[in-house]
Amino acid sequence: MPAIVATAMHAGSPLTAGVVVAALMATAAMTVAALRSLKPRFLVQMGTVALSLGAAISLLGIEQEAVGALFTGTIIAGVGFGSNFSGVLQSLLPTAHADQRAGLLSAFYVQCYLAFSLPAIAAGLAIPRIGLVTTAYIYGGAVIVLALISTVASLFGSEEVHTRPKQ
Repeated sequence: MPAIVATAMHAGSPLTAGVVVAALMATAAMTVAALRSLKPRFLVQMGTVALSLGAAISLLGIEQEAVGALFTGTIIAGVGFGSNFSGVLQSLLPTAHADQRAGLLSAFYVQCYLAFSLPAIAAGLAIPRIGLVTTAYIYGGAVIVLALISTVASLFGSEEVHTRPKQ
């Protein structure tokens, strides 16, 4: 994201790039706190829609070279990320006994870090071959498609399970 803001959008200020990047995580954290009382399934459904919309607006911002649109898309995607993260954890944690939650959370965080890092590494390897903007469009398009698939799956999937496993 900082490279897109600096290069493709011709915004030379590192502060601008930093604010756009920080907006995603700051918005996600505020969303988790603000929406913690909502049902997990709703959080996931809302989150996947917001993530798709935010990515689409961000891609439009790149295409238009409009930092404001990129920033707006990032904030909307942050709402989606925070909602999804909260909804998944609210659904997942009650399925484990208290003595198994640390292992469950460890596995969850390893999966999360892989889900973030592997596509970022692939994008970094693609940039010299196809360019920064094309890579951003492909990456953003993949995020939109995957979020929409998740939205459909959450609409037709079973209700979340809030029971503890049998002892």
